[in-house]
Amino acid sequence: MHDRRYLKQKKEGGVFLVQIAVPTALRHLTNNKAVLTRSTGTNNLREAKAHRDAFLREWESLKLQAGINPKGHRLRSLVVDLKQSYKESLGDHDTAQTWLDGHDPEYYYNQGDLIMADAIRIAKGGEAKFSGVQEGYTLSEVTKEYRETLIGKKSDSYLNKVLKAAARWEEFDKDATTLQNIGRAKVVDFIEYLSGVVDLKNKTIRAELSIFNKAWVYASDKEFVVDKSSPFTDHALEILDSDSYEVLTLQEWEGILRYYLPRCKSIGAKLFLFLGITSGMRIEEISGLRKGDVKYVDGVLCFHVNKVYRSVKTKNAIRYIPVMNRYIEEVKKLAEGDPKEFLFKEARQAKNKHSGWFSDNILEAKKAFGINSRWKSFHSLRCNIATACENAKIEERTAAWLCGHSRNQTLTYGLYSDGASIKEILKPAIDKVEEKLEPFLSFDSLIFDEGN
Repeated sequence: MHDRRYLKQKKEGGVFLVQIAVPTALRHLTNNKAVLTRSTGTNNLREAKAHRDAFLREWESLKLQAGINPKGHRLRSLVVDLKQSYKESLGDHDTAQTWLDGHDPEYYYNQGDLIMADAIRIAKGGEAKFSGVQEGYTLSEVTKEYRETLIGKKSDSYLNKVLKAAARWEEFDKDATTLQNIGRAKVVDFIEYLSGVVDLKNKTIRAELSIFNKAWVYASDKEFVVDKSSPFTDHALEILDSDSYEVLTLQEWEGILRYYLPRCKSIGAKLFLFLGITSGMRIEEISGLRKGDVKYVDGVLCFHVNKVYRSVKTKNAIRYIPVMNRYIEEVKKLAEGDPKEFLFKEARQAKNKHSGWFSDNILEAKKAFGINSRWKSFHSLRCNIATACENAKIEERTAAWLCGHSRNQTLTYGLYSDGASIKEILKPAIDKVEEKLEPFLSFDSLIFDEGN
């Protein structure tokens, strides 16, 4: 912000103040103050703007957290303030009586302010009985609040997974159990719910337990839950045996192609699946490629997955992947033009989410062929190339590099640098993979026989 909005200077040369008008619906966050005022402590406009912007970020964060559970937030805020004022009044009999006279829960109940009535009861050592609002934090609430701390640090995909996990817990836990009352037995019930009712695979269940465990640690650090260890760890249950996405059979691959290719208007869209199965890239990695991400390294044409214009899943996702020989000329044509433009013109201009056209049409093609399993998808192509690597006896760290997985870089010469190793290790590996994938890749005749 470069103007003087929210800044007020009482007199020329005086200290700047930040003033924010508080909407009526949010005044429970400010003890019913209609205007928030904070001194910047400076008469320098540039410094005052910096103080203002920091204060506005604090205010936006407070509004966001309150929006997650506004009633619970208000109850907790009132209880803190009322406990303090009640404690201070106890030093003098008359003062204490005045406090009690002014804080009659029945009065607020009759006025319709049930949360205030409960807050007074709690502050005096009693229990809430009017509003149905709980004083303690719920798991869904802290999970959403924890998510806000990850914005800018984690990918949009991961942030969406956190939201989805919170939504599933809300659906499971209709009573909105507070953190203090969540035990391992309830978590076991949740696992069984995910496995049975929701029909999630075990890998997804483990991922959701991990999200909730991290949210629990966040809640412990903020003292939303005290002296209670996370119930989301060490669940050695049978249903958590390993499973994941499944490879596509040759028949499934052909069926998807026959329903997908007619939907494509460009050679790039038609090549998309073939470039996916031959590169090991995730769908967002490949759909987010720019023309400038196609480059030669030591004479080898490569895709460069990097952090420019996009976020990546992990640091291991940043890598060079040689283009398979049979597609080099077409990829070079796709890469002609402005290096900042998308390699595939169907890619959508959305932050860290470019695969919409591809994922929608691949899904429709999959369903049209009769594949309903969520574990058969574009992501399955990574399983196919991993299987091809194994069948071609590719060294495991090389396969991990191609797929963007963790690899143990213990060699002193620096495994898979930008130099000769791409030519001497990665390119020969891709050539061997091409041989193993030939039955799948032979269907590229469906593209080239039809023309571009």
